[in-house]
Amino acid sequence: MSRIRGAVLVVCMLVVSSIAAASALAALPEFEGPFPIHFTALQLGTGTLITKGNREVSCKHGSTLGFINGPKDVLANSIIYKECKSTKFGGGSCQSGAVKGEITTLSVLGLLGYIKANTKLVGLLFEQDGSQNHFASFECETLLGAEHLIVRGTVICHLSPVNTITKDYHLECKQTNGMPEPLSFEGGPKDFLTTEGTGPENFGAEESGVTALSDVLTLTLTLILA
Repeated sequence: MSRIRGAVLVVCMLVVSSIAAASALAALPEFEGPFPIHFTALQLGTGTLITKGNREVSCKHGSTLGFINGPKDVLANSIIYKECKSTKFGGGSCQSGAVKGEITTLSVLGLLGYIKANTKLVGLLFEQDGSQNHFASFECETLLGAEHLIVRGTVICHLSPVNTITKDYHLECKQTNGMPEPLSFEGGPKDFLTTEGTGPENFGAEESGVTALSDVLTLTLTLILA
């Protein structure tokens, strides 16, 4: 084999290897199967939804269960929040049904992605199911009557650990002054969570953020490759 042909072959092999490596990186992060993987989640302490206008709703307890259905796909059944109230709306309890202080969301989809790839910082992007037009609809008691609130959009929360076989994960949602942290996956479009209200106080869709920390327990040993 000539030196030129040998050099060309080496270059071609390097190109193919680079493409393969880039493709593998693009596929990450991902859950390792087999699927589905059953999980439960329990909120630790108080979780708070707050808007840029400083309107807030806090709940002392939250729980859900669901399935990891594929390398990047999560489905959570309705999230049940308890002991919910809003100091902004008169300090009364908030609820979505007949149980005082209890808010039940609709089902929620989750997508795994990089918040920051070079540090292996991974998150779940939560969004309303495609057949739904909101996450949750509920009302809060006020001295002037019920304030009706509806929450829509998407929000990203940090999920850890990665590259570790375990059943125990931590999910943390952050915000500052009603703005989620982060606003998007790395290189992706911005994601927005909004809250709107009607009743004693009327306001249109207002950007919102969530502060919450939850323990997530998978039924079987699970691995997030990142």
